[in-house]
Amino acid sequence: MFDLKFLKVVEQSFASASEIKIFENDPITPQPVTTYLSDIDWFSATTDWGTIQKDRSLDGNTLKLNNKTYTKGLSTHANSEIVYKLDGKYTSFAALVGVDGEVGSVGSVEFKVVVDNQVVFFSGVMHNNTEPNEVNVNLSGKNELKLIVTDGGDGINSDHADWVNARLIK
Repeated sequence: MFDLKFLKVVEQSFASASEIKIFENDPITPQPVTTYLSDIDWFSATTDWGTIQKDRSLDGNTLKLNNKTYTKGLSTHANSEIVYKLDGKYTSFAALVGVDGEVGSVGSVEFKVVVDNQVVFFSGVMHNNTEPNEVNVNLSGKNELKLIVTDGGDGINSDHADWVNARLIK
């Protein structure tokens, strides 16, 4: 003999066919995909001194802004320009910018982000003791990203500039 109370509980614990169909048709929200700029090749790059570095400072050390170290990023020297072709594939660009700690108390730079020939971020003059600036730029439908570093108006001596955690988001 079956216990009808038990059967009733079991019946109620399963979804109906219509409930399952509704669930199957619900859209799944895609998760953002992050691509670090140090993991991909740039389209073009120039710098007035040294060689642009990936995931290390200009002198080959750990990236360091305001005594905090980072494992991902780009390090360059004023004056520089790094260009990436986007082809409308990304929604945003994000980074933390500042003068690398390896230069001590010297060095002054300005950071610019140019998207499709329009300046969308400008840091103003930054020194080694300046708090790093966060960059977060909309790239929806955009085709070209330029990362530009210029000297702080006093020449390029010790102008080591870091784009830490520089990344594109889809």
